[in-house]
This record gives sequence, structure tokens and C-alpha cells, in this order.
Amino acid sequence: MRVRQAHIGRYRDCKIRNRGLETAYMHLANRFVTALFLTAALAASGSIVAAATPQEASVQVRVYDSHHRDYHNWDDREDRAYRGYLTERHENYRSYDKQNHKHQANYWNWRHSHPDHD
Repeated sequence: MRVRQAHIGRYRDCKIRNRGLETAYMHLANRFVTALFLTAALAASGSIVAAATPQEASVQVRVYDSHHRDYHNWDDREDRAYRGYLTERHENYRSYDKQNHKHQANYWNWRHSHPDHD
């Protein structure tokens, strides 16, 4: 009988120790799964942000007209109008941002009196 009780006692001790290991393994597995899901969520959101649409991929430049207190988008249409302004005045092309403030103000005065006709 003593042998059997000793065997049962050792089995119980072993079971208690293993329960601690099982709990530790479950916590470790839980952390691993949580980290896996978190990584997947961050990777998915990062790829959505990184996928730029063609409209977002282009650079948009806005220019402030201080005399008229408004903004203008500098795009192909505005560049064509600026080149037309220079041609009308018989001036050689020089980039808008390289012009002095007075020349830029003259352009915006001209531009407000010559709107686009679509």
C-alpha cells in the first residue's frame, strides 16, 4: 500500500508541476498569436497607406496671391497660362518661382483679368 501511495503522491506532484508548465506554454502561445495578429494588422494598414493612387502620386503646388488674397494650384493649365502671359509681353521664359515679387504680382493681376475658358 505504501508503494501505491508513494506512486500516487509522486504522480500528483508531477501533475502539479506540469500544470505550471502548461500554463506557461499557454501564456507563451497566447503572446505569440497576439503578436502575429498585431503584425498582420500593422502590415495590412501600412500597405493600404503605401498604395498611392495616381491622383495622390502627383505633386501639387499651391501659390498664394497676396494682392488678391487667394490661392492658385500651379498645374499644367496654370503653366500654360503663365507661358501665354510671357509670350504676350515678349519676355523669355523664366520659372515663376525665380521671378521677383513685383513680376509675380503683375502675373496674378493679368491672370485674374484672363480667366480660363473651358
